[in-house]
Amino acid sequence: MNLDDIWMLFLTHFNEQRAIEQVIFKKITNIPFLYINTSIKRRKIDELLEASSIFATSNTNATWRSTFVRSQHLTYVYQHRFYVPQRKMACCGNSCADCVRFIQ
Repeated sequence: MNLDDIWMLFLTHFNEQRAIEQVIFKKITNIPFLYINTSIKRRKIDELLEASSIFATSNTNATWRSTFVRSQHLTYVYQHRFYVPQRKMACCGNSCADCVRFIQ
């Protein structure tokens, strides 16, 4: 599963929430932002973001981070990112436990 699939799962699940009126996904300088139009409190939005992120990343190694940026009237802006773990491609010579030399 790639990041585009995770984003699709996340946005679909998040848009299905009754309290969320509209979510606009924008990438500004390749950083993803969510513009959320809703009348609920920020704490509840945080809970919904967490639930949708957990749903989208279940059965994957991906993790996520969500940071509140600002709010204006009934629009809340969050920086929301999904991360995938990086794998080592070459041996660094430090005898690491996850060294590519030991992978079969």
